[in-house]
Amino acid sequence: LNNPLTGGDSWDNGNTGVVRAILDPQSPQHALYRQWLDRLADFALNLKGADGNLVPFIFRPYHEHTQEWPWWGSKCTTEQEFIDFWRMTVRYLRDTRGVHNLIYAISPQMDSEYSDARGRLSFRWPGDEWVDFVGMDCYQGINNAVFVTNLKAISKVSLAKLKPCGVTETGVEGFTATDYWTTNIHAPLTGRRVSMVVTWRNKYDPMESGTHYFSVFPGHPSERDFVKMYNQENSFFCSDLPDMYTPAENVTVL
Repeated sequence: LNNPLTGGDSWDNGNTGVVRAILDPQSPQHALYRQWLDRLADFALNLKGADGNLVPFIFRPYHEHTQEWPWWGSKCTTEQEFIDFWRMTVRYLRDTRGVHNLIYAISPQMDSEYSDARGRLSFRWPGDEWVDFVGMDCYQGINNAVFVTNLKAISKVSLAKLKPCGVTETGVEGFTATDYWTTNIHAPLTGRRVSMVVTWRNKYDPMESGTHYFSVFPGHPSERDFVKMYNQENSFFCSDLPDMYTPAENVTVL
């Protein structure tokens, strides 16, 4: 998200009053931000499948809020400001605009091993009733020890809070390892209670070096290894998923 106070981009963190301004109902930033939320609400309420029903999707606002780089991050907000900001967003979309097909995901950055990894996952936690999905952005490189440690932590939080969890960003920029997918993704994830793993983007720009990619593509050295991971019994892609939107008979979800 661009900065609604300064007009800069997400990395414009020189002003520590952005979120405080958005939270003020009398401020121009509050009015502007509601316009942005209205656009999101309009999109969500018009995202329908062939059967006419609304399509649910994971909404991950204010990602990497543990970091200093964004205007909503740890440098520019207090703990209470961030929590109020998150709740304001959910309350407006859900209660004011009636949007109910958003799955709200929180995603602290977890690039290292932490003495209290579960504590970092709950950094500025908005409250169990305000979060649906526990995520983490984990740029651990090819350090499987870091990845496994954080996967264990997020799995424990997921189980304790009865919320699904997943890796909302990961990858190695410009990687060339031929066994990356089976060694650094599939192996650490095996046996973990993780619902999803998402790599960051592959950016095509012929004017750049051509190394700003985080996933596979035809001709990449790891192409065959990706196919090997794809064919594993415990890896699931879109074609493997059942009908997720028809409730099972005689099953009650609490």
